[in-house]
Amino acid sequence: MRKGEKSVFCLISIYLKGNLEYNVHTDIYCGDILRRCFAVCFSLGVFAHVDHGKTTLSENILLASGALKSAGRVDKKTALLDFSPAERDRGISVFSGSAFFEYMGRDITLIDTPGHMDFFPKAERALMTVDCAVLTVSAKEGAESGTENAVRAFKERNLPFFVFLNKCDLPSADIDGAVKSLDEITGGVVDFSEGFSEKGFSESLMERLCDEDDFLTELYLNGDFDGGKWTKRASELIESGRLHPMFKGSALSCTGVKELMHGICSLFPRSDIGESFGGTVCKITVEDGQIMTHVKITSGSLKVKDNVTSKYGDFKVQAIMRPFGQKMIRTDRAQKGMTVALTGLSGIPIGAALGCGKEFSSKHTPIMTCSVTGERDSYTLLKCFKELELEEPLLNPREEGGALHIDISGEIEQEVIKSEFPLRFGFGIDFGKRRMIYKETLKSPVLGCGHFEPLRHYSEIHFLMLPAERGSGISYESDVHINDFPKNYQNLVEDYVMQNPHKGVLTGSELTDVRIILEAGRFDLKHTFSGDLFESASRAIRQGLMEGECILLEPFYSFELKTEPNIAGKVLKDLALLNAEAELLQESDGSAVIKGRGSAEKIEEYSKVFMSMTSGRGIMRHSFIGYYPSPFEKEIIESVGYDAESDRSVTADSVFFDKGTGYNVPWDKVKNLMHTKVQALSAYLK
Repeated sequence: MRKGEKSVFCLISIYLKGNLEYNVHTDIYCGDILRRCFAVCFSLGVFAHVDHGKTTLSENILLASGALKSAGRVDKKTALLDFSPAERDRGISVFSGSAFFEYMGRDITLIDTPGHMDFFPKAERALMTVDCAVLTVSAKEGAESGTENAVRAFKERNLPFFVFLNKCDLPSADIDGAVKSLDEITGGVVDFSEGFSEKGFSESLMERLCDEDDFLTELYLNGDFDGGKWTKRASELIESGRLHPMFKGSALSCTGVKELMHGICSLFPRSDIGESFGGTVCKITVEDGQIMTHVKITSGSLKVKDNVTSKYGDFKVQAIMRPFGQKMIRTDRAQKGMTVALTGLSGIPIGAALGCGKEFSSKHTPIMTCSVTGERDSYTLLKCFKELELEEPLLNPREEGGALHIDISGEIEQEVIKSEFPLRFGFGIDFGKRRMIYKETLKSPVLGCGHFEPLRHYSEIHFLMLPAERGSGISYESDVHINDFPKNYQNLVEDYVMQNPHKGVLTGSELTDVRIILEAGRFDLKHTFSGDLFESASRAIRQGLMEGECILLEPFYSFELKTEPNIAGKVLKDLALLNAEAELLQESDGSAVIKGRGSAEKIEEYSKVFMSMTSGRGIMRHSFIGYYPSPFEKEIIESVGYDAESDRSVTADSVFFDKGTGYNVPWDKVKNLMHTKVQALSAYLK
């Protein structure tokens, strides 16, 4: 027996008493014990707008399960799941914390996610780890922008969720108002607080559920009150996203928490484990130079020393650990529904599929960028940020204009990075001024042509480029038959188009929302290489952008302001000057509510003006909704000062061959020299 290891029977008896403190706070190699005697595992994510009590609820779920002897407090900096200095200093979740416990015979991994908008990418990635979610909403504030963002993400991924209406014990709680705001964004919640218990469904809850489903209505009218049938049908409705049970209570006093967990464990459907292993990489952490790859297992099981396959290579699992706050509990086996940390899987990025698992791609993109300087040389600084990029891929550290730049989601994220950096790397950093990340797209169709023919090289590409739906990104198609342009060459062209960012010509910002269709391709069996195809494809895209009409896109926020009616007119005038769309609504309590959308940069700036104008009594919420045509295009282009023709990192010109040498032809003269005849644009649009 290893040092510190206890008998299997002893550990199982300790566990079944619900006391994980012994395991967590001693160095025990748990081996196969953590496999449990039960096979039904699932991951439960807790989501909320910032300060709605999400972490407090998570702590008290662990308390109710027996996994903790006492719940930690955010205000006392003792929360198990908020253990980083940045989280404890600020009193908000910055990272996704997790723990595991058993409840009603089910092995549950609990994921506590960040609620602040700056850290929404981390909350979004947590979605790939959870099978079911709890949406925590304060009865005092009701649904806010973070609540709406979470619900939108749930629906996009068909994720079933329950609602916990928190802080119902506060004198300022407005339960009816909070439920009304929830109904608006969820499509309707059903109160299970008093109507669902160990005895089953109350008659009043059954009557309420009949409004949601014809099958349950038929059962009710036929006098069929069999609890098994009602539970099974409710589970089906929850899984399909048609039913969102709500439980009321107070996380701080632990009221309503056991009722919530009983409801989840009774109503969330069970699923088979599956035979083949599959998983998704959901998080990466680096501790003392060791890369730990956090994986949500979506099917089958995994043991230490198993081989794991991925498109990034095959790897052997060296160790399996289950996070419990800051601790890592070792086990030698894990199965579907668990989220575990693995060692031995280096070089695999977040979102990658393992085995028969599915890839995950983030829909969130940072909207700001800034320069970084530090107390070390630029090479060391870049190396440190490359390590951080493993954990947060959206940082995108890169050299621009002789300085290091990163992408960020907001001021709070920037401050957290600055405070955490010296603790991790031993030296301080400073940031330059934040600026918005712009994007560019096409306003109308255009044909782009590129030719690359220096000595002993040859390729030619023609692309039809069309404006696409907002938010769709870059897409690729081919109208060329493989007999005219071989499949392997077409695959290389597609890889270039889809795997590389393309600079716009207005500000040098990334191109987006464009359909790129291959209309012609020429090659030479002897002189065409993969790099030649990349060259001609790059020049074709750039030539099309130079010739076509482009528009600048900037990030937009939706916003909601609540203030006194006497200043609503001034606020509307201010918003009009910012070219924002705004609508005045009247609340029943006499306050004025203004909703709309506008430039994220302008709304960010105006939020400070608004709070000053209302002496801090006004309420302003906003959330990112995507990229839209900028109302300030001319001013932004002038301030950026980008010259597309002078940017030699990418060119719209083509290279042709004559008299034994290649020569450059400017982009506005290339079409007459193309080896494949260029037709009128209308011919391609038929």
